[in-house]
Amino acid sequence: PTPDDVLAELDLDLLDVHALGDADFAQHLLQTFVTQTERAADGLTDAREAEDWTTVRLLVHKVRPSLRMVGLDRLEAVARGLDEEARTLAEGTSQSPASDFGARIEALVAGCRTVCEHLRHQTVAAS
Repeated sequence: PTPDDVLAELDLDLLDVHALGDADFAQHLLQTFVTQTERAADGLTDAREAEDWTTVRLLVHKVRPSLRMVGLDRLEAVARGLDEEARTLAEGTSQSPASDFGARIEALVAGCRTVCEHLRHQTVAAS
């Protein structure tokens, strides 16, 4: 997905649902989302370069619920496909990644970074 596609799907109202209307808790969830998603993006880049498929799988698997929590369904679908492929690579049932595996990881990383940057600027503007 393009950066515009990713940002168009972002639905922060879902955070309010998850926070049961508690604005402070919603803010905490948002800050946690940004921190954890940025860490996952950094780790995914490093793990891909190292061909550490176990770490790729763990990080992708970890970020998927967070993406759903803010309505990023297309990005979560990319993560779901990566999760499945990384599992087969980590388990050794597949010997080499698909030719577009690295590009899909980078698309996920770029989407995550786009959202986090947008949320950081939005949070600063709201302060």
